[in-house]
Amino acid sequence: MQQRARVLLAALCALTFCFISVNGLGTVLLPGDVYIEFIGSVYSGSSCRVPDVKVLQAINAIKWTLGRLNDVNFTNGLKLGLRVSPTCQSVERATQVTHQLIVEMGNNDTIDVVGVIGSEFSSESEAISRMLSSMPDQYRLLQVSWGATSASLRNRELYRNFFRTIPADDIQVQVMYEFLVAARWTMITMIYINDSYGRGGFRELSERLVGSDICVVGTVAIEPEKYNVTMLEDVVRNKVYKINETRNEPPVSGIIVFGSYQILEALFQAIHNLENDNKTAHFNRPSLILSETGTYFEGKFPNVSKGAFVLSPPRRIISEFQTHWKNSLTISETLKAEANANRFFKEMFEGLMNCQFSNEVHLNYCRPMAPEEQTMHAAQSMYTQYAIQSALVTAFSVKRVHSTACLTGGACDAFNFVNMTKRSAFIDAIQNQNIVFDRDFGGLRLQEFQSQPPLTALTVRFEGSSDVKFVPSNMFPEYELYNHRLDSVRCSQKDAPCLIKVATYNKLTSLDKSLLSDIRDYEDNNTVLSWPNIRKSQCTDGYRSDFCLSQRSDPSVLYHKGDMYIVGIVPVHNTGTTPLKCGNIKRGGLDNVEAIRYGISTGSGAFGGAKIGVILIDSCNDPQIIQEKILTLHRLGVYVDGKYEPVADKILGYVGGWGSDVTTAAAKITSRLGLVQISYASTAPSLSDRDVYPYFLRVPSADDYQAATLLKIVKALGGSTIQVIYSETIYGEGGRGLIQKLAAKPEYNLCIGNEIGVSKNTDPTTIVESLRKSKESQIVVAFIGSFELEYIIGYLNEKLDLNEFLFVASEGWGLRSDMFRYRNLQGTITVVSRLWTTDGFKSHLKALRPDNKDNPWLLPYMEMIYGCYFESSFDKSSYRKCNGTENLDEAKGVYSIDSWAPFAERAVSVLLKGAASTLQKVCGTALSVCPEYYNSTGVLLTEVKRQEELAEPQDIATRRVFNDNGDGTIGYRIYAIDVNGKANKLGTSDSLGFQFPVLQYYTYRPSASITTKCTDGVVCRKCYTQPTSPPGSGQTAFPGGAVAAIVALAVFACVLLVVLLCIWKRTGCHLRCDALNPPLDDTYLTAPLDNTYLTAIYAEQRRNHGVDGSETPTTVIKTTDDYHLLNHKRVAMERPAGSFPRGDNIQSVAVLPGNENVTSVVPCVGTLNSKSSDNNLQAPPAHDLGAFKTSSKHVTLSKSDLTAPIHSNIPALEQQGASRDAVDTVTGL
Repeated sequence: MQQRARVLLAALCALTFCFISVNGLGTVLLPGDVYIEFIGSVYSGSSCRVPDVKVLQAINAIKWTLGRLNDVNFTNGLKLGLRVSPTCQSVERATQVTHQLIVEMGNNDTIDVVGVIGSEFSSESEAISRMLSSMPDQYRLLQVSWGATSASLRNRELYRNFFRTIPADDIQVQVMYEFLVAARWTMITMIYINDSYGRGGFRELSERLVGSDICVVGTVAIEPEKYNVTMLEDVVRNKVYKINETRNEPPVSGIIVFGSYQILEALFQAIHNLENDNKTAHFNRPSLILSETGTYFEGKFPNVSKGAFVLSPPRRIISEFQTHWKNSLTISETLKAEANANRFFKEMFEGLMNCQFSNEVHLNYCRPMAPEEQTMHAAQSMYTQYAIQSALVTAFSVKRVHSTACLTGGACDAFNFVNMTKRSAFIDAIQNQNIVFDRDFGGLRLQEFQSQPPLTALTVRFEGSSDVKFVPSNMFPEYELYNHRLDSVRCSQKDAPCLIKVATYNKLTSLDKSLLSDIRDYEDNNTVLSWPNIRKSQCTDGYRSDFCLSQRSDPSVLYHKGDMYIVGIVPVHNTGTTPLKCGNIKRGGLDNVEAIRYGISTGSGAFGGAKIGVILIDSCNDPQIIQEKILTLHRLGVYVDGKYEPVADKILGYVGGWGSDVTTAAAKITSRLGLVQISYASTAPSLSDRDVYPYFLRVPSADDYQAATLLKIVKALGGSTIQVIYSETIYGEGGRGLIQKLAAKPEYNLCIGNEIGVSKNTDPTTIVESLRKSKESQIVVAFIGSFELEYIIGYLNEKLDLNEFLFVASEGWGLRSDMFRYRNLQGTITVVSRLWTTDGFKSHLKALRPDNKDNPWLLPYMEMIYGCYFESSFDKSSYRKCNGTENLDEAKGVYSIDSWAPFAERAVSVLLKGAASTLQKVCGTALSVCPEYYNSTGVLLTEVKRQEELAEPQDIATRRVFNDNGDGTIGYRIYAIDVNGKANKLGTSDSLGFQFPVLQYYTYRPSASITTKCTDGVVCRKCYTQPTSPPGSGQTAFPGGAVAAIVALAVFACVLLVVLLCIWKRTGCHLRCDALNPPLDDTYLTAPLDNTYLTAIYAEQRRNHGVDGSETPTTVIKTTDDYHLLNHKRVAMERPAGSFPRGDNIQSVAVLPGNENVTSVVPCVGTLNSKSSDNNLQAPPAHDLGAFKTSSKHVTLSKSDLTAPIHSNIPALEQQGASRDAVDTVTGL
């Protein structure tokens, strides 16, 4: 085994840096029996000439700690030594030093190295750990860092030996994010050093800001040692002040820096220079948020740095070491002793004081620092405590391993011999161990680590990770926020700013903001600002940031964690103009979001204390978007804090959606998932099909009932013809089909004179033009969704005259709160499913404020409602500034609660009641979801369907919310819009009957302004025969040409009848035809084929011939181009009668009597033209007869559809054994 290890080491040497001669390891600063290797920068540049004060202080703290432990015989006769190997801030040097250490270990069977401390740079620590982690167990050394904070070092596959005593960067980033939100910063520029530390901080913060309202306007990566003050002046000019910005973007007033001390120093100097430059002096001084290296600037650059914020791991000034460090610098004998024992300390002091220790009589001989000089040049670093902790953790590991290897103490061979004591044992020794700094280190007890009520003694633990964990975790802060401010009491220098703690952070408690009131900021004129009225990095008034608006990512999912979840589907935004993109905020959408949230908060009592969480999905009224989001939710979960959190096994059910298109798209998935879905607004009849949507329910009634209500209103007003305007959506198309179907029924007998489809792409001018072409149909039935209505209602009001048309509208028009803007549309009648809004929900909405963090959609919604902008907006170029009093209070007259919100609240209520009952039955408890819940959807459906609620607030008795099919029982309310745009309730249409007081309606629109009878015009001529009479004769007269045409037609009809009778007598060719479209189910998209919409004129003509129009079969034709021939493989399609293009090929078939469902049919092939008489039908050759099958749906051709003889192939039939008399007749002629 040992030989293999040496072979591996030799190979490593051959592959990497074998040119290095091994002349021992680092410089010994503390002699010992075993050594801890310090590998770190030591010097501040790659030239290795200028010692880094903070690193030298850390080295001195480690040396002091190990010396103190040796003094109390901590490791039972084993002296701990310290050696130092500088890397000079170079990853390459760090790699070389580590390689040298590995070679040194490989050349000896016994080694005196027990661990590595360092480096303070993440990039160097990564390089060191990668090499040491790849070593065999005998040589894999423990590595503990006191300053490397990159989150990437958490990767245990790469960095198996690495630990750190300082919190990681991602904690710092979380603190930074929470403070940005609290301080209301929305626009920032990020500057970072292009190394592991800087890139890590930049990446972590960028990812954390995804989905937030904070826009990163610019980023600047600074290459190490390739920057200067002039370069950073250009950065501030271009990235902050936007001086050379070609776009009209606002300046940025906030900078976040992830950088070294040297970069910060250069940046402060650059800002200072620009403030004193006449060309840039008028720009406001930027606010700064600095990473932990900013702690070194305490008291420096006061005009630039005051008001800045610095994030830092918890700062503990170790008083005993502070005294030691101060004495080393300010007391002559102590200074000399330290300089003689530590060459790095000597170089540091000589550089700081510009002196020499070499000649005591020389004028330039080093004298001790004065106290103020020590404070200025070498104040204690916040990193010192972490360096001390790294020494203690390493010593803790050494003691545990040593006590096992050397039972009698001292430096025994078993401890140094790598085959007896593997170096990886030192790694294992600190895993999953509580390390109590005030208990586990003998006589070394530092006051700052001791119990200080309410805090216990500082205790840390490493649990399978490189990150230090405080024990207990909620007791100690993991990060702190400091404000660089003036304070004559707490600052050591009266006129210089110092760091004042203003917030602490712990993962369990988040950012503790109780101290934020201590924050002070400063205007350029030195005016003092107090929290929260400090300078904020936001879009400047009068500007618009197109960049930030384009980058802004409104959250698509609102998530509040719970033990179980209700998933809500709401169109918070409108459909976007770009596919799969959302549009502007939608009026009414947020009301339903809050209704679902409120319903959950008030209806969770039946779950025994379990928390019901909410997942609200913004559908943007787009079927594709909602399907993608639902699938993502069930496959991956909810995206939170940079990762997906699985929730699929905790979902109780779905509430939503709004429009039928989205609801249908969602129901296709929830049905397959076996989850109950309750819609609060979708009314399409197709959703009543329980074969397709077995687990779907809805609170409102279906559209077929609504369509009947609309036509009943038309009839009550005396209407005979109507125009139909409809959305080109599932909802609108379905409503149109229902209107068509019902209008032809005898109880309505309405003629549809015009139909107008509307989508977001429709030109409103064409709608007005089309309405006026059929102006004699003054009543317009509108089956239009709220989304499409938004596009056209303003134009209709502008272009139509008062009382020009009367709109009778479905609930898509609803009870719009802004009808006062559309005075020319007064008298509009709307049919609405209506529930009352509870007082509790009204109070809930009224209490919401735009800065509510539970609902990020609230602020843009209020901006839309009030037509103003808040301070966090990226568009301040127009409108007015919001005054801060805006809320969702109906009493203010600019806002009304969406009429569907009470339905959403009720949907949540019944789902929660049903789910709680089901959980009790199938899981035995309502505290959590068990797997059996998802196999008991039928039980849940039953429990939900049996729920009862009040239909009206004044009711005493409750009624079922759903009928047996799962459709709502609420019915409809009928409203009239008055001259002030107010909706006034007139009647009802529900299970109790239809009530519409016509005379009362005439108070909103005079009856004289409504034309209901046809006189003349396009619609009247289309719907009714228009006879003419000679003036004054009182008798009907026909022109001579008309009489002749009638006679000719009669003769032609007789001839045709004779021909057809002959054909029947000879061949019995029975014409059967299918439509051009595929067979469709009887959904609201297509009326049933046996009851297709018939216009009034056709119905009247059929009744004149003694045939009930409602029973007249629909003529459909099957074309040759589409017929499924065996040899051509064409697909059969259906097309309604009357829609044949010129020259379509058709086929009819002759069927043997009693064998309508077999394949023995005779095809009759030819052409049919509904506008020409050159029709020709003929049978094909006999060998093609077996290639046809009968259709399950067939109807007959009418006499008017066939004007040419049919030539049959009689021998073909006889060859199959069919007699002439056994052939069926041609029917319907």
